[in-house]
Amino acid sequence: MTELGVRPGDRIATLAWNKNGHLEIYYVLACIGVICHTINLGRHPDQIAFIINDNEVTHLFFDTTFAPLINAVSARSSSVQGCYNPTGPIPVQLMENPVNDYETRLRESPRLMTGRNWMRTRQRR
Repeated sequence: MTELGVRPGDRIATLAWNKNGHLEIYYVLACIGVICHTINLGRHPDQIAFIINDNEVTHLFFDTTFAPLINAVSARSSSVQGCYNPTGPIPVQLMENPVNDYETRLRESPRLMTGRNWMRTRQRR
């Protein structure tokens, strides 16, 4: 996360289904001292924009299925510095603003993969 620009004390928002990627992000953020706002999926776009702005959210993690909702909110969310999708790449035509693919960034980072390889090695013993 720190390689993505996330720092202890930052405020992050997630708008995602309860799947393994969302759970992983939730726990990683807690371990580095980040405040995580899990946004209620039933909120109106105006309410989501208010939550993001009021809490000064710097990074937003969201599921691909919420791309239209993120498009509706992103123009009104001035504090967000980066958007990430933990569920895979999003077709460019779906998004108005750039979105980083979380899993791709994870694979491309040699420092992050070291931890995952270490975990796999430990499990084989």
